[in-house]
Amino acid sequence: MDDFQYPARLEIHYREKQSRISAFFRLILALPALLIASLLGALTSITHLLAGVWIVILGFYPKWLFDINLLSCRLQFKTIAYLYLLIDEYPLSDHNDEISIEVDFPDPDTDLARLMPLVKWILVIPHLLVASLLYGLYWCIAPIAWLLVLFLGNYPRPLFDFSTGVLRWLLRIHAYASMLATDVYPPFALRP
Repeated sequence: MDDFQYPARLEIHYREKQSRISAFFRLILALPALLIASLLGALTSITHLLAGVWIVILGFYPKWLFDINLLSCRLQFKTIAYLYLLIDEYPLSDHNDEISIEVDFPDPDTDLARLMPLVKWILVIPHLLVASLLYGLYWCIAPIAWLLVLFLGNYPRPLFDFSTGVLRWLLRIHAYASMLATDVYPPFALRP
């Protein structure tokens, strides 16, 4: 079980030093990326629904539809990581070594059950409750992290690991219940 990799993975490289100026103006700098990620997210809510219908009726996930959903997912999570000071590289850039967001394409013969999209929204409720609590806790520590980055020039490692873990948890929920990319139930864990 130690070698198991969940089909959705998020890793963020920890940096000892961060840009204080960028941190100070981060909300303003993130606005264009937030706008684009929000618009793309609204559009992909349609493609998520289409993926669910496709899986239920035809029994597989079209690669082109998966690629659209993955593109949106990556942009949204990069934007969140940028806004939360977990990365310094702008989320709209093609090259970003600080963050890795991977979601495995499901094997059409073995990875997806046809009727699972109809019940995943119920099965994910416990995760949504826990993730809401974790996200609320993160919002309590985010201003502290921002001040520490602003004055010390780095994100304290324990806060960074917690914040990355919360994003990782949210990605797993997203891949399972929104993207419908896996039927493997997400673990209740912040760790990779």
